[in-house]
Amino acid sequence: MQTPKLFISYSWSSPDHEEWVDKLAQELVSVGVDVTLDKWELREGHDIYAFMEQIERDSATTKVIMICDWKYKERADSREKGVGVETQIISRQVYESTNQTKYVAVLSELDDQGQPFLPIYYKGRIYIDLSNEETYSENFKQLVHWVYDKPLKVKPPLGKPPAYILEENPTVLGTEVAARRCKDAIKTGKPYASGALSEYFQTLYQNLERFWIQDIELKEGKTREEIIFNHIEEFLPYRDEALSVFEVMAIYGNSQENAQVLYKFFENLTHYFVPRKPEGGTYSYTDLDFDFYKFITYELVLYAIAIFINHEKFEAASVILNHRYYVETTNSGGRKVALNIAALNQFADSLGKYYQLNDGPRYHSPTGALIKTRLNTQIASIDLNLAAYQHKS
Repeated sequence: MQTPKLFISYSWSSPDHEEWVDKLAQELVSVGVDVTLDKWELREGHDIYAFMEQIERDSATTKVIMICDWKYKERADSREKGVGVETQIISRQVYESTNQTKYVAVLSELDDQGQPFLPIYYKGRIYIDLSNEETYSENFKQLVHWVYDKPLKVKPPLGKPPAYILEENPTVLGTEVAARRCKDAIKTGKPYASGALSEYFQTLYQNLERFWIQDIELKEGKTREEIIFNHIEEFLPYRDEALSVFEVMAIYGNSQENAQVLYKFFENLTHYFVPRKPEGGTYSYTDLDFDFYKFITYELVLYAIAIFINHEKFEAASVILNHRYYVETTNSGGRKVALNIAALNQFADSLGKYYQLNDGPRYHSPTGALIKTRLNTQIASIDLNLAAYQHKS
């Protein structure tokens, strides 16, 4: 990597300021930057104006920083003294290119209103703020990245459109209004908040019927594994909508009372785990047909627990973890039996078969692997690596 050469333009505002600039120059040198600073370069008999013209004439100078304090702005705007000479050189090149990468303003102080001291020619451009000791280290890192032309944030490679975008007729659940209403009610402490929450979960539960495998999908030549995987992808925006509701439940209102409503929703989801005659659906089925519901239930449960724990709502998390779930099983003859939370952790065998059919990787837990792939770190900030391990694996 080529060593960057950097010129520092600043004002001799005060001894303290000069010491601040000297310290910054030393820090830049310590990270491999070849710094040109007047106090280090100029000797008796040297031409000070020729030195300043290095900014423009020396092709080896790849970067120039302007240390902006009140005095620098004053002298730059009035074209006064050495700063004024340097400003004539710098401002011309800054004006000539809106996308220039050679010059950047570095703040050493702010005004009384917390606003930057920026020369007129630099207004509206991005600067680096080193005026605050608390953020100095992080912003110095930003400066170093700029000097080396290595941005802190790199645009990720372009991925593939999700399945729910590519579907010609994506499944629509119609839960947006109910989700917004219940979140607003919980946030503002409305007396009907619990009822609005129940309404949202009931709407979501009932409309999940639309994800049942349809005859028309099978007639299109898709495998059951492919259909289930695509349905899981289609559900992603509705999953994130549900997570936003969980988040509001954890932050506002009586989270334990609301957790009772959520517990009932999870219990209801198990109705989709057993053979049934869905409205408008196919009469024939295989064990794989329930995998969409098994996967989303497990994923939603993990996020609910993670969000409650993250916001230290341990009693609410306990409601989900410790309540008995009254569910119908394939062996219960239509009767409901009381089971622990393991009832919500069911294998989605189709995922392993889907990866196998598409030459994908072999996972110990395909469900856990897909949950990690779909991880929403903005909503559940604690680690969900527990998703990679299923207690039945």
